[in-house]
Amino acid sequence: MNLGWQDLIALSIVLAAAGYLARLAWGAVGRKAESGCGTACGKCGAGTSASTARPEQVVSIGTIRSG
Repeated sequence: MNLGWQDLIALSIVLAAAGYLARLAWGAVGRKAESGCGTACGKCGAGTSASTARPEQVVSIGTIRSG
């Protein structure tokens, strides 16, 4: 099998992408539980700031009627 320089570059790009995806998958599987799961059950201090936060203001844009 005779590989040219373009084949080697393409192969290295594919291997780099596969390595990146493998690293993301390994991180998702091997991730340990962090403090504050986001369920807001009240058992930890993570949900307290979310319950007291003010909701964002909603702005509606309508048409301007002349006349």
